[in-house]
Amino acid sequence: MRAATAAAVEATSLRELMRRYASGVSVVTAPPSAGRVVGTTITSFVSISIDPDVVAVSLHSGGRTARAVGAAGVFAVNVLGAAQIDLARAFAAPGAARPDLTAHETMRDVPVGLGNVGFVLCETISVTPVVDHDVVMARVIASRATTAEPLVYFDRGYRRIAEATVPPDDVRRTSERS
Repeated sequence: MRAATAAAVEATSLRELMRRYASGVSVVTAPPSAGRVVGTTITSFVSISIDPDVVAVSLHSGGRTARAVGAAGVFAVNVLGAAQIDLARAFAAPGAARPDLTAHETMRDVPVGLGNVGFVLCETISVTPVVDHDVVMARVIASRATTAEPLVYFDRGYRRIAEATVPPDDVRRTSERS
């Protein structure tokens, strides 16, 4: 009984901590399946290496997007801008109809450029199942970036970034000393 209680407390603490951890918002897209748009909203996107360019995303195992990424071996991560809350919501709702993306640019049959911050087009290196998610490691084969403000997910809501409290040059100098 004691171990179960400790595990529940830890899970609650972790959940609370993760709510307080701000993350960028992206939409992962894959080639269409049976003529349908395939994509999902994620906050789990990370750069693993810059040379070579490698990123990772976490997708719900067995979901349409995870299956499509696994089958195609290619996908895009579209980083959403602060004004793209509707797009984030449209791709976040399980089973909901996805927006028509025919007007968007495609590369290797993958819709790209949905996010007004930028995108990366990726080839899958590996897929590692972890509990109920697949961690997908991928090589970046194309990318585009703008200076648009990103959309952020924090404390169960979409947010904009406020003023920087430390100028970027000061952050760089501090992290180089660590």
